Amino acid sequence: MKKSFTNDRGFTLIELLVVIAIIGILASMLLPTLAKAKTKANRLKCANNLKTVHAAYTAYGTDNDGATPHYDPNLTSQSAGRALGYNNWSDPQMGNRWMMAYSVRDSLGVYSMISSPLDPKSIAAQRKHATKSFDQLNGQTNQAIDRKLQSYSIAMMGDLSAGDTVLGLTRNIKGHTEDAHHYYEEHGKNDKWEYPQGVLGYNQHVYASHLCPEEEGHEEHEEHEEHEEHEGNGFYGPGTKQFSLTGLSYDEGNYVTAGGEVKQGTASDLDSQIHRAEHNFFEGSSVATDLNLTLLKPFQD
Repeated sequence: MKKSFTNDRGFTLIELLVVIAIIGILASMLLPTLAKAKTKANRLKCANNLKTVHAAYTAYGTDNDGATPHYDPNLTSQSAGRALGYNNWSDPQMGNRWMMAYSVRDSLGVYSMISSPLDPKSIAAQRKHATKSFDQLNGQTNQAIDRKLQSYSIAMMGDLSAGDTVLGLTRNIKGHTEDAHHYYEEHGKNDKWEYPQGVLGYNQHVYASHLCPEEEGHEEHEEHEEHEEHEGNGFYGPGTKQFSLTGLSYDEGNYVTAGGEVKQGTASDLDSQIHRAEHNFFEGSSVATDLNLTLLKPFQD
């Protein structure tokens, strides 16, 4: 009778170590690629969110003779504001109320549309926040959205009638406050900015910051390279945790124009866009003598 033999020998320790080493090498090769792919996907989602913000403003314009909320000549009183979903006529110039028009809320749909996938802080804040959808506000007008839930700055130059103006940017835009009052004195009306529906001082733009004029921006980038706080048109990068966004390198940001074009660019690109806006804004609804460089900023502290 023949004996049957079975080969029950397992892997040797060396063989197991070789397999583990190979897996480790493959993982080290794949993980950076996967991380880059995820970052690229998140940047695209962020750009799509900015596109949605533009679409929300366009929806407002569709209902209001093509007007951008902060340039709506019919938005002149508290009653006019409340009829549209705002609490007052100046809500579009407030960093925590700009999205409160009914048509804007309906277009945005959920709070996550104003939070970038590149912004872990706002994502964490939204996760903890009880309200997820604008529908949960039940049409109330006396409402404001915590800036910690937001990832996008709204530019007061943004005008649907002037497509080259900038409408929104990622919150890692630097901005500044030093030259704002001087700019208002020179280009505003009695140290206030003139809108079709009234005038507002710089401090009346709630949670405001300020971009540099195009020509001054270039000078600042050349003369103050070591003083980042003065480069108002730059973008914060890694190393500034309270300001930067995950996946964006130094001086990279996303922005959308009033014409609906979403761009992923640098301070130089933004300067060029502002230059185009300076030549285009007068075709829109602005009644001021120069481009409005005021920003409404999300939480950055």
